[in-house]
Amino acid sequence: MIKKSLLISVVSIVVIAIGCMVYLNKISSTKVINLNKEAVSIVLNDPSSAKPTVIFIKGKIYRPLFKDHYFEGSIVIDGYDFTQNPLNRMYLVEKKKGINKGMLGYHMKQKPYDTTNLGLIYYDNDFKNINITWKTTPEEFSSNLYIVTANSYDQAIEVQNQMREKIKDENWFEPHK
Repeated sequence: MIKKSLLISVVSIVVIAIGCMVYLNKISSTKVINLNKEAVSIVLNDPSSAKPTVIFIKGKIYRPLFKDHYFEGSIVIDGYDFTQNPLNRMYLVEKKKGINKGMLGYHMKQKPYDTTNLGLIYYDNDFKNINITWKTTPEEFSSNLYIVTANSYDQAIEVQNQMREKIKDENWFEPHK
């Protein structure tokens, strides 16, 4: 009798463990992204700096359970040749109130494959609003170059303000106000 109840307990535990694994595996997800977003590049406090561009995002967002979420694919910005270089796996660094923050890192196409350009990308869950802040840029760009989903300088500033207001943490979002 004890052996039978022990066997039933072991089988129950195995069935529950398998059920949990299947359930948790369904929670992990992959989302395919294929977007072209109109944007402008701007330098803060210089409305004449606004230049139209397009952000091309193609790849997959992986959301494994209990692990860091990440994007694999390409984020190419029209007019910025360095974005044609391969993009390192972009990890979601942090998420606050529906705004995601990731690190963009482009690397050379040939050995030694060094990272050439670093930036931060802020985006909402559906990539409607995007704000890219360059941390290292080619010499011809200002260190405060931003790429924002907008059609004008004023609209870009408004998108940045809306994202900042949603987060309500001045030190988290760039540019700081």
